[in-house]
Amino acid sequence: MRHVATLNFVPAVFLAIAPFVLNANRAVMLNDVTCAVILAVCSLAIMRASHPLLFDAASIVVGIWLIVSPFLLAYPPARSGGDVLAGMLVLFVSSMEMLEDTHHGLA
Repeated sequence: MRHVATLNFVPAVFLAIAPFVLNANRAVMLNDVTCAVILAVCSLAIMRASHPLLFDAASIVVGIWLIVSPFLLAYPPARSGGDVLAGMLVLFVSSMEMLEDTHHGLA
């Protein structure tokens, strides 16, 4: 089921592009691009690692951060929805990946 980790590339690409397209402020831009890079690295590592649990956990942390960061960093209301939805997708995909890895003893 490691191919599921590639689904995290979708929000990673969105997070990397959206701040530039939507003229986001510096804090939003830095947050989104940093999260995009971490997600991309974790997705690649999950596909290649023999014990990907650490990368699954890191992706889950990023997903949670994407959900709460718009509120903690006071995003404009129109801008917060994208990060929250991206975070929900990342959290879901990464949780399913982690459950699958622990079920098959890859932890």
